[in-house]
Amino acid sequence: MTNIVGDVHYYGWLTGYSTDEATVSANLAADIAQTQQTVPTANGTLPIIIGEYGNSTSGTNIDANANQVISAVQNSGFGSAAWSWGPGYPGDGLTASSGSGLSAYGQQIAAGIAASASASASAAPVTVASAPATASSAAPSGAAPSAADSTLAAGSSGSLTDGSGNTWTIVNGVAEINGAAAGYSANVSELAYAGGAIWQENASNLWWEWNGTNWGSGAGTSASPLPAAAATPAAAPAPATAPASTASANDTTVLAGSTGSIVDASGNTWTITGTGQVAVNGIADATTARVTELAFVNNAVWQENASNLWWDKTSPSAAWAPNPGTATSPLPAAITLDGAASGDTVSQSQVSVQSASGNNLLFINGSGDIVNLSGGANTITDTGHGNTYILPAGGNGTDTFTSDITAAGGTLDLTAALAATDWNGSASTLANYVTVADSASGAVLSVAPTSGGTGVGIATIDGATTATLSSLLPHLIT
Repeated sequence: MTNIVGDVHYYGWLTGYSTDEATVSANLAADIAQTQQTVPTANGTLPIIIGEYGNSTSGTNIDANANQVISAVQNSGFGSAAWSWGPGYPGDGLTASSGSGLSAYGQQIAAGIAASASASASAAPVTVASAPATASSAAPSGAAPSAADSTLAAGSSGSLTDGSGNTWTIVNGVAEINGAAAGYSANVSELAYAGGAIWQENASNLWWEWNGTNWGSGAGTSASPLPAAAATPAAAPAPATAPASTASANDTTVLAGSTGSIVDASGNTWTITGTGQVAVNGIADATTARVTELAFVNNAVWQENASNLWWDKTSPSAAWAPNPGTATSPLPAAITLDGAASGDTVSQSQVSVQSASGNNLLFINGSGDIVNLSGGANTITDTGHGNTYILPAGGNGTDTFTSDITAAGGTLDLTAALAATDWNGSASTLANYVTVADSASGAVLSVAPTSGGTGVGIATIDGATTATLSSLLPHLIT
């Protein structure tokens, strides 16, 4: 695409109403960087405007972090437009009730505009380069590149130099080029200079290659770009604490079988092992078992087990509580859709969604959502990122995705569909039950009730024209 602009909207709920200025600013920067990475343009890096922001998510109550949000936007370096509901509104009201003067919120916005205008007036003339701008600042000249297959581990104070003389580092889990964030990255565990290119590996052991503007597209690859002999050896068990990094958003969830993770306020990474235990920084917690879900709620990490009981703790060394567990979920109640004829839209992120029975049109704009699809013929348009869809058993309906959700980090939960078969849970026999058929428009995912039996189509993924079971496995929960 050419001649396009990315429009980011920013309110306090996106950080769980955090009042920490650094957290709010970092979240906005990450949102902008992710937008630039996922929407490539023929003109170079996607230009951004923060086309909507304000001091109230609801338009009624002032967000606890309203001042931090306004400050983050005004200091971001990007153009912006403040939202106004109308005169006298308690939230997002730029003018007083009479409409004749600025509200306190309006005065904050006016002050920011004035400060920006003053800075622009005193700035040196801008020289427009002939080449598109990238995420990096100017590279030092004459710097020798690192040796082929050099690596840099997270936590190291070292750096890598690419063939153009750019200096690469890892800062708080983010890949940086010449001291600035390189596109969007998070939970980076290693950088490598291989084949004349810079690669990043994240905590899920997936790799992406830097293409000069961003980290490419897709869900990454598990194939290391390093020669077998040069690959980083297995690390010693990680300590119980980890370097500080940006915490996960409030109400973030991770399901068993997923490669996702939760990062707590102290930078510790929490995952679910293949054997159903909680792991902190890669070390399994032997006091846990049959874990089905992790959740990050109000700075506490919660685990749910197969008996639908919950426990929480606020640090790796704390004990799980309450002792017998609680049947009350810490997460907000699931959003239940009504199956409106015009379609249902979910714009919230990190929420649970229950679709209505029957044939539905669903528009999922949020990210990190868990959507439980009921029977029927559902058509889902997903413009978010990292959403999980729970599919029903074969014969209970079909779900059609209008785009390749796997390219946007999407996941299909086949737990219910496979539970209706006689599969014994062995990974070696999964291909006898789950098959993928490609077509010119996309891929059809089918599940057979018996080993080698006739598959029943349960999902169609438009755009996934070269999908195979192997390529989809990282996006399946079985």
